[in-house]
Amino acid sequence: MASGVGVHSPADLDGLTAADRVELKKEIMRQLQRSPEIAAMIGGNPQLSADVNKVVSSDPTLLETLMERNPNIKNKVTELVGPLLQQLRGGQ
Repeated sequence: MASGVGVHSPADLDGLTAADRVELKKEIMRQLQRSPEIAAMIGGNPQLSADVNKVVSSDPTLLETLMERNPNIKNKVTELVGPLLQQLRGGQ
């Protein structure tokens, strides 16, 4: 994917500044930590829970790998941060 944000393709990020990308990545991390929908997906999977905790707490560089391995979580995160992406893109 190589987007630097984890859930969006480079085409989705066209026109965003570096600061916008940082804000978007922060929102992705917040959603991984706080979203009840994502918590339900992680549910009883201890390995997935450990992977998400590692990404959020200590190694955000693993975000893309986590998303590639867990398309359901990637899709939900993409949906949850969609409004912010639209706002950053100027409502396009």
